[in-house]
Amino acid sequence: MHNVTRITMLGALFLASVSVNAQASTESRPVVIEGSLSFGDLHRTGNALNQTGAPLREIHNFQLINFNGLAALPIGDAWLLQFEVTSERSTADDFTPSASGATDDTYKGNFLAATQVGYSFDNYYLGGFVGAGKTKFTFDSIPQNTSFDIFGLNAALHTDNWSFSGQIGLLDSNAFDEESMSDASFVALNAQSFFNHGKTSINLSFAFADGDQDSDSPPPNPLKIRVYGVGIEHTLPVKILSSSTSVFAAIERIEVREDSAGGGTDAINDTSISIGLKIYFGAQSQQARARNTAPRLPNFGRWLGSVPAVD
Repeated sequence: MHNVTRITMLGALFLASVSVNAQASTESRPVVIEGSLSFGDLHRTGNALNQTGAPLREIHNFQLINFNGLAALPIGDAWLLQFEVTSERSTADDFTPSASGATDDTYKGNFLAATQVGYSFDNYYLGGFVGAGKTKFTFDSIPQNTSFDIFGLNAALHTDNWSFSGQIGLLDSNAFDEESMSDASFVALNAQSFFNHGKTSINLSFAFADGDQDSDSPPPNPLKIRVYGVGIEHTLPVKILSSSTSVFAAIERIEVREDSAGGGTDAINDTSISIGLKIYFGAQSQQARARNTAPRLPNFGRWLGSVPAVD
């Protein structure tokens, strides 16, 4: 399906979502501000690693530092405006003793800024998002540094002890050397369960993206990404200036599959484990935070950071 058709469909769905005739809550809603810092380790496997030949030029293991921040601002009784930023950096070296020269196709980090606008009624949330960012790679891959844009729709349903959310949208990227994903559509699903009197939650997530790779060498190669994640968060009995503080841990696996022009399927698998600290204001519990913010966006920049090594 052409991008124009998909954009038209998304626009129509968004207009329909904001015109829903529902009774808005009249309760006062808080401004929610959140910041998190995490540290992780990423391990890379797959039959496409170093397929251009020895010696080793793609780094198999490196560490990650990630910061996320958001501000959710209620507008009236039903609307919500949310700003989000993500900044991530890897410890991957531009040069490594095991390589004769610079490393290649290795993720260096990303930055994303996004805005969400949505409408809440009863236990539901419907909205849209738009964002832009950049993914960087190690020194030898400077032409592969990728700018990207995202936009789409999201929705959430909140029950007594669960929050379910999903996103559909489009992702496109641009680089001097088109080695990352472009002209892609995606869907992301998330489920969060609250227990232990609301002090602890478990989060399950899945995402799928379908697009092109190596688009500067027509015809482009079909590319698919699947992302699986599980995490746990626990609120600490600590208050800093009326804020709530929690610790969290997460495991994420990104699977990249490319149908190469030469036949066959090339694969890269990135598995990361992270731990971190989260501080948020305006919500007295994790569940209240989920109900008063828009669904979090996936780490699109890391998705793109997994792609060049598959080629």
